[in-house]
Amino acid sequence: MRTRSKRFLWSGLLAFPLLAIALVLPFWASTALILLSGIAIGITLYSHFHEQKIPLDFLKAARLIESENPEINQSLVTAVENELSANAQKSFFSKRVLDEALEQPSRKGWKRCGRKKLLISRIQYLGSLGIYLLVMLATYLATENQIQIQIQGVPQESLADTSLSVEPGDVEIERGSSQVLIARFTGTAPTEARLELTESSGETTSLKMAKSLSDPVFAYTLTSVSEPVSYRIAYADQSSESYQIEVFDLPTLVRADVSLDYPEYTGWQDRSIEDTLRVSAIEGTHLEYRFATNKAIREAYLEDDNGNQIDLRPTNNAATQFVLSDNIRKSANYSLRLIDLENRKNAIPPKIRIEAIPNKRPSLIVDTPQGDQRFTALQEIQFSGLASDDFGLLDYGIGFAFSGDESSEQSLKTAGQTSKELKADLSFDVSLEARNAAPRDSFSWYLWADDFAPDGSVRRTTGDLFFAEVRPFDEIFREQDQGGTQQGQAAGQGLDLLEKQRRITISLFRIKNDEPSPASATENLNTIQQSQFEAYTELQQIQQMLEKPAAVEAAREALRFMEGVEVSLVQAIDETTLGPLPAAWSDAQSAYQELLKLNDSEFAVSRSQNQGGGSGRSASSNQRQIDELDFRQEDSRYETSTQAQALSSPEERQNLELIAKLNELSRRQDDLNDRLQEMQAAIANAKTEEERREAERELKRLEEEQRQLMQNADEAIQQAANREGSRETREQLQEARERMQQSADQLQEGQVSQALASGSRARETLEQSKEQMRKRNSSAFSEAMREARRQARDLAENQERLQQDIENFEEEFGRSLDDRSQREALADEIDQQSEDLESFLQQIQEVAEGSEAVEPGLYRDLYQLLRDSSGAEFEERYNQSSQLLRQGFLSDANTGQSRLTEDLQELSDRVAQAAGSILGNESAELAFAEEELEDLQEQLDSERRSSGGSEERSPSGAPTSANSESASPAEESSSGSLEDQLRQAFSEFGGATGGGPITGGGFDEWIERLSTVEALIEEPQIRSRIEEARERAEDARRDFKRHGELPQWDMVENGIATPLNEASAWLRSELNRIENPDTLQPVDSDPVPEAYESFVRRYYESLGDD
Repeated sequence: MRTRSKRFLWSGLLAFPLLAIALVLPFWASTALILLSGIAIGITLYSHFHEQKIPLDFLKAARLIESENPEINQSLVTAVENELSANAQKSFFSKRVLDEALEQPSRKGWKRCGRKKLLISRIQYLGSLGIYLLVMLATYLATENQIQIQIQGVPQESLADTSLSVEPGDVEIERGSSQVLIARFTGTAPTEARLELTESSGETTSLKMAKSLSDPVFAYTLTSVSEPVSYRIAYADQSSESYQIEVFDLPTLVRADVSLDYPEYTGWQDRSIEDTLRVSAIEGTHLEYRFATNKAIREAYLEDDNGNQIDLRPTNNAATQFVLSDNIRKSANYSLRLIDLENRKNAIPPKIRIEAIPNKRPSLIVDTPQGDQRFTALQEIQFSGLASDDFGLLDYGIGFAFSGDESSEQSLKTAGQTSKELKADLSFDVSLEARNAAPRDSFSWYLWADDFAPDGSVRRTTGDLFFAEVRPFDEIFREQDQGGTQQGQAAGQGLDLLEKQRRITISLFRIKNDEPSPASATENLNTIQQSQFEAYTELQQIQQMLEKPAAVEAAREALRFMEGVEVSLVQAIDETTLGPLPAAWSDAQSAYQELLKLNDSEFAVSRSQNQGGGSGRSASSNQRQIDELDFRQEDSRYETSTQAQALSSPEERQNLELIAKLNELSRRQDDLNDRLQEMQAAIANAKTEEERREAERELKRLEEEQRQLMQNADEAIQQAANREGSRETREQLQEARERMQQSADQLQEGQVSQALASGSRARETLEQSKEQMRKRNSSAFSEAMREARRQARDLAENQERLQQDIENFEEEFGRSLDDRSQREALADEIDQQSEDLESFLQQIQEVAEGSEAVEPGLYRDLYQLLRDSSGAEFEERYNQSSQLLRQGFLSDANTGQSRLTEDLQELSDRVAQAAGSILGNESAELAFAEEELEDLQEQLDSERRSSGGSEERSPSGAPTSANSESASPAEESSSGSLEDQLRQAFSEFGGATGGGPITGGGFDEWIERLSTVEALIEEPQIRSRIEEARERAEDARRDFKRHGELPQWDMVENGIATPLNEASAWLRSELNRIENPDTLQPVDSDPVPEAYESFVRRYYESLGDD
């Protein structure tokens, strides 16, 4: 106790000087009081811990117990003294005294002895500490008061020369923006200035302003001013005058709604679209676009890209609602410009997109007969085709123009049918015998259909014009020498003239039926007039060589009709009218029919590179008879290759882009639905007001995201507007958009469950639309890959024949004195083969790019093929072979061509495999996944071996050795292929340099390929294992890049390699099941759970012990 009193005495002695310092020097008060608090706390803690370490004084304790328990009769003190004596002996007497003391009935109350004194001592201690703290608090308050007196006690005469300027004074700013307020003093500046804000409600707030270190300037920043406020600057006991901050709103579009009144002929129901900036409708639709603004607007207009303006009409007295009422005629982009009563303009004008869907003419497709034909006078011809229109066919049929007769049109619509057909089959039979057709007669024919024009009038559409000739029963085709004769060349001139007149006739027919205005047809008519003059001149030259009277008469008649064409064209051009065109077309057709009479019944033909030449009709008319000839001249086996056709049209590319857009919309809507589901649970479980407010803020963000999805859906609707046959897709997109609108409105009202239901229906509609488009476009890829497979097979066969010819030439090398021409011919064939292969690979790349969103399996196959088949490498190898052949190194050229033959055969096989993947071949995707996974495992094993991580392992996970016999014959046979050699070479190179998938530069590609494999596998457990391996690999890569730590190979083995081995084993089992369905398979081939692996292994090991 005495020691404790000394401590308090010394602490008091230290406290009084510090308190004196605090009172005398108030600016140091805070420091002094902190020191005092530290001293008090330190002494308290020291006393507590020090007393805990003081040993117990047993004799003092015994005396304290006997003082409160007199019945003990000094026995406890005597026993303790005997125990503590230096020469204490354990006699019977001492033991007896100790036992008597311990047997006392009051022994249970000994623990409470002295507690009363201890309690009184602690109360005294706490009271002293409380008084101590009160003294410090009083000192602190006294010093603070002195500080304020010293700060504000600046004499008035010292601020007499102080002036204040406030910036910006009265000001008007945009609502929600920030504002910097500055108080600038001249003369003596106060030590502190405060900003006093008075809101419109009368509430005043005082804020301390920040002082500049160098200038007498104070400043404060208002971060977001949403309401008018007044302010003034207070300093010392003075203040500035009050200033006002007014807020304003820029004109802003709040909402834009559309009403669409479709033309009657469409049969569509009028519809309204809420809150949209993109509109798509058929041309001729009446549009009513309503715009709502946040304030009164003096002027509102739409401005297109060329600066043209369309004024909007106000519809209410407050001038906050405007409307655009017009018919949609063409597509355009607009910016909405708003100007309020104070001439303020909207900062970011909204972009308005109005898409006019064209009312296209009916589609007319001819089935039979195809192209221009020649018939006998006894034939009965069946004409067939297909007519279709987006809004229905009013009428349809076929038109004829026979020799000497006016053109006639036959309607094929069922009599009495009033409903409009979207598609109609056309079929009509013509008997040439019944029409008394004679050889050399001719006629033309075409399909036609009627539909509604954009203005609602009936519109006639005609298809392509075709020609038919009645040929003699007997025609002779003779083979002509390659060089030809003068007569053959003259006959060829006649054929050119006939083809030119045919094109003139078709052009006049097309302009007559389809040209919208005479002015737009003038340029084309000038071209036709020039061509007709050239044909007239050529016929005059040919007429001089004719000998037969019938041919001379036919030429004279043809010249007369050509003159009639010229007269009609001159009239049409001079008068800018289409009226004379029917007469011009009739004369042109008659001239063509007279030119046909110049042909003989005997044809001299030859086979050449371009399949032309010789006398007689064009290849399109006589090709069947020509193909039946047995020519003496040999084919050039390397001149049959043709330019590869484009495997994807612009229309198909646009469809693929739309599918990608649908896929993105569906994915984003699905993510939004998941988050809505989470928010629904969060709102139900919210217990505090703060949690509910946070949930409401998140719902507001989800509503904004849903409205953004609506805008993206509008873009997709416009993207689908101009697609052939996309009416159903467009309607489904509009339905999905309406569901999104419902979801957004329900979120605004706080109806989360209803919003989730609407969002789910929108996502289902998007998925359905995407799947339908994907199936429609899959057929296009089937045709493209069918053509690609044929081209690849032809390339492989041509390469094999080319190599065989080089081998034969090598065997005969030296027998001729000059074989340079033969070597040049073979080298040219090599160059041609190289060009064909390059063109083919380019077409394959186009299909691969187009199939990414529609057919991911096909894309992966083609991507892998293109990655392994470099066009530049093939071109270089072909160039080397060509140069070697030209220089006479036949053996080296033959070696190079032999390898190319093998590679092209492999390329053909892989193209055939890729083509099969889009025909529902499930094994193709699994085989690709297995091949990719084995390659990825090999890269991982190579990295582990190069780093000394573990021994080499096979893809199945078992150690391999030189005596391993696990490789199948198929694997052994393919081990020497160029692809495997290159892959092995690159793998060994990567291992030698320490660059693997984890620590090397190829990690991104490796992880991307692993993700592709994961996406291909539908089994959930296997997908989960691959996902686990991918995440472990990403973690290892992250540690390596951040800390330079090499992977822990045990973790790589267990966390990455083992899951991949399990997935590889499952893939092999699945492929075996698919490819060999009759083979017995395990009942359950799923991988064993990790917890039971050791048990299952011991079980199977025990089976072998028997």
